[in-house]
Amino acid sequence: GGSLGGPIVANRTHFFGAYEFSNVDTARVIALPGVNPFSATENGVFPSGGDNHMASGRFDHRLSDDHSLFVRYAYDNQKLLRTQAVTSDSNQIDEYSRSHSVVAEENWILSGRMVNTFRVHYLKQRVGNTPYSFDAGINRPSVQTGQRNISPQHFPKTKTTIFDTLYVNTPRHDLKIGGSFALTSTGFEAHFDENGTWTFTTDAAFNPGDPRTWPFSLRIGLPGFREYQSNQIGLFVQDNWRVAERVRLNLGLRYDLD
Repeated sequence: GGSLGGPIVANRTHFFGAYEFSNVDTARVIALPGVNPFSATENGVFPSGGDNHMASGRFDHRLSDDHSLFVRYAYDNQKLLRTQAVTSDSNQIDEYSRSHSVVAEENWILSGRMVNTFRVHYLKQRVGNTPYSFDAGINRPSVQTGQRNISPQHFPKTKTTIFDTLYVNTPRHDLKIGGSFALTSTGFEAHFDENGTWTFTTDAAFNPGDPRTWPFSLRIGLPGFREYQSNQIGLFVQDNWRVAERVRLNLGLRYDLD
């Protein structure tokens, strides 16, 4: 990784940026006993691990003696390979998380004792997992092959938040008055068992003429889509009151609505 920063216009506009990448190489080992009827087809060493990209950039700008602002962008991209310790490679899944975050803040000096801070934050995130196989799932006592019943699933999310805080300083009081309002949308997309999942009570190969080898159950699922909306309001007032030379009172009141 690395970082770089400096002035674009001295004492007025500055920038800073950073990037970091990490990678982990490991392996998933499937080692069924030699007497297991699936050892020949399922045993092996399979690449695993994950990587993570992180980046951030920020610009600070002084509009005037009374106004300054900054804008910051952050990016995070994580991926984990073969995260499930299962008995076949086709039954494993990858997991991922990607997010974009943008913050803009403006500070306004109203007077020698009053400052107002206004901030807007936008977050876009998507987490979930993907399977290695979309074949019908087959669950047996000693091995599971095909699509897992927890994959794929995806959770897209967006959140926009507005903050405003007024700071007032007097010889005896340090006041903060402010609030926030957030709009959040969280989705859920699932594709479990779309091609069916068969469950057997034996490792013996299926034989139509032998009821002991018949499947115990078949589960088939329809895709699922959900979306959750959340509106949040937060209001607060806080006072650090210097009652006397050795006495301080920290007083506050907060109201939240979700």
